[in-house]
Amino acid sequence: MSLKKLTPMALVAAFAIVSLPAHAETATASAAPAAQSSTSGFDLSKIRQNMRASYQMWLYGMNTRAMSGNVDGSGTNLNITHYTTLGYKVSRKWSVSVTQPFNQVIDEKPASEVDPLVALDPYITFSNASITKSERYGTNLSGYVRYYAPFSRSTNRAADRGARTDAGNGALRLLVTPSKTFMDGALTVAATTLVHFRLPGNSSAERAAKSGSAIHENYYILLNPSVSYALSSKVEAYVEYASGYLRHSTDGKFSKFNDPVYGQYVSPGINWQASKRLALNPYMSVGPVFRGVKNTDIGLIGTYSFL
Repeated sequence: MSLKKLTPMALVAAFAIVSLPAHAETATASAAPAAQSSTSGFDLSKIRQNMRASYQMWLYGMNTRAMSGNVDGSGTNLNITHYTTLGYKVSRKWSVSVTQPFNQVIDEKPASEVDPLVALDPYITFSNASITKSERYGTNLSGYVRYYAPFSRSTNRAADRGARTDAGNGALRLLVTPSKTFMDGALTVAATTLVHFRLPGNSSAERAAKSGSAIHENYYILLNPSVSYALSSKVEAYVEYASGYLRHSTDGKFSKFNDPVYGQYVSPGINWQASKRLALNPYMSVGPVFRGVKNTDIGLIGTYSFL
């Protein structure tokens, strides 16, 4: 399973492409470049070159027992998370982007209270693809800082009832990925660390009054080492291990590595650059708590870049 699924490191329903009106493009083309730079102070064509826009779809719920997710006779039970992203490359290393995710449930027998399509918290990401890099030693350090705005219905409902996962003031995520290449860059070893902080909307006293418990799950950590090998210029195979979400609470306790829901897993997969704009990531995931091959999950992430 790729980190893109955790952002998700991770990871995909409407999308709007930002473009200049036709008359504006005509006016720009007819103006002399020197006059444009001296009068306007910026180059519209350069701005468009630095813009990024993409749509990502993450399909999951399939497994080796049933591709439909129907493991208990309840019918199709699949999920698709859609991510629409608009970004801008502000410098050689730094980029900023805004993403609005939506979660879609595909179920033949849905529960009456389940919405088939819901908006999740939007987020803004400041990323750096190369904080520090050494061509000589084949090392690189990348990372990002991300803020989730508390706009979704689920986040506000959790804050209203004083839940342990209250993020009424949003959430902050930090991610760093040190990596090193071998074999002339074909083999890459990486070790991603992610920390996700929930910013509560309630004090401990308010939470206790609403839910009967003052305890708050204030952050979680994900450790995610991986090894990847470039089979060609367009295809990369990888395998990764993830610690699962090690959740920390204000009572000083961490969750277990073998948590039945959030526990560790091992995931092999393929990153395939199918075309200049389309990237596909099929994967398998064994876990949590390594329950055997018959419990292996299957997923697919597809990303289409418009700009």
